[in-house]
Amino acid sequence: TEDEVSPESLLNVLRVMTVNKKRDEVKLAKTIELMTPMLEEFTPSLLAQVISELSKLKCTEAAFMSKVAKRACDVSDDLSPLDIGNMVLGLSYCRGVPHMMMVRVFKLTEARCAEFQPEDYINVLYGLNAAGPKFIRTLGVLTEKALERVETIDANTLTNFLVCFTSLDYKVRAHVEIFADALVEVIEDLGEKDAVQALVALARLKLLTPQSWNIVGGHLLHFASRMDPRNIPAVMDMCSQMPFESDLLMKALLDRCADLTRIFSVWQLGEILDIIALYPPAREHKVVELFGKQSRLRMDLLGPTPLANCCRGLANLGYSEQGFYMEACETFFRFGFKDFSMLEPILQGLCINAGINIMTVKILGSYMIPMAPQMSLQEIERANRYMNRLGCEDD
Repeated sequence: TEDEVSPESLLNVLRVMTVNKKRDEVKLAKTIELMTPMLEEFTPSLLAQVISELSKLKCTEAAFMSKVAKRACDVSDDLSPLDIGNMVLGLSYCRGVPHMMMVRVFKLTEARCAEFQPEDYINVLYGLNAAGPKFIRTLGVLTEKALERVETIDANTLTNFLVCFTSLDYKVRAHVEIFADALVEVIEDLGEKDAVQALVALARLKLLTPQSWNIVGGHLLHFASRMDPRNIPAVMDMCSQMPFESDLLMKALLDRCADLTRIFSVWQLGEILDIIALYPPAREHKVVELFGKQSRLRMDLLGPTPLANCCRGLANLGYSEQGFYMEACETFFRFGFKDFSMLEPILQGLCINAGINIMTVKILGSYMIPMAPQMSLQEIERANRYMNRLGCEDD
């Protein structure tokens, strides 16, 4: 009842919805309505928790969130570092919060970051990732303060710093290298998901050396035989771009892919085939046949992009099942070809086999005519080779 309303009881209503993962729009609107006139009765910590809970509920009431944040900033001396981290994280993921409100919250973060513990850093770094490069100054202040104790920062927090350096394009290379060296020393403390994030960040920042790759790759090799399907494409993608020896890890990941063929989504099938398309050792691996069969079985579920990726990957890997490419061709006739990048994989696959119906080839050629003005010279040369190989001499 309204007589029993208190800051704690209203916050508890939000918490119950969060815990139950059930957002009740009517209850949420009523709770916000009751909170609005009594914000001054909330302690600073409760205000920060309100922002955190509303963010978890994906609340879009940016105006109310801003009022709560303004009140919290007015009494910021009583906010703990954890409260500040929760505020930053919650507000950064709420669209529509005024820019000047975010500026005020990030300035508060800069002023208090000397008090931060690792979990406080992580919340703020997540928030900075969401807020974007316009708040890179805060990342600089946070980084300089964290450098004073970088040797004692845990691997998870170091990983989040590197991810943030990547997404915000942090320019102070000396700082980035110090954090990277510190992370490589403690990389074995990371679980699978965070280890994958660390690899991607180190690779994108161009900080991997043969020595650091041996350590990071060796750690990931421990997870390869049981790696989560969602993490496999990212690791394979990094390995395919690596100038260092990665065959052992790739072989283990290919074996894992063969075990998970039926588990992968159609997007993952296409993504993995596109990644390994130009990896020569994959041509002899059983995963090619397995992915080919699985792609054909799920042809009706493959949209244009996954289907193009599957065809491109399988053609480059030498998969010669003509029926697959003909079925893919017929499927694309229903979709239509958006551009040459969608058409080329079909042509590549059909070129593997002889005796393709000339009418099919001419229909494919008719799709190419309106694309020609947008095609590069290299694409036109490749298209000409495909059509000649398929026996089409149509001008």
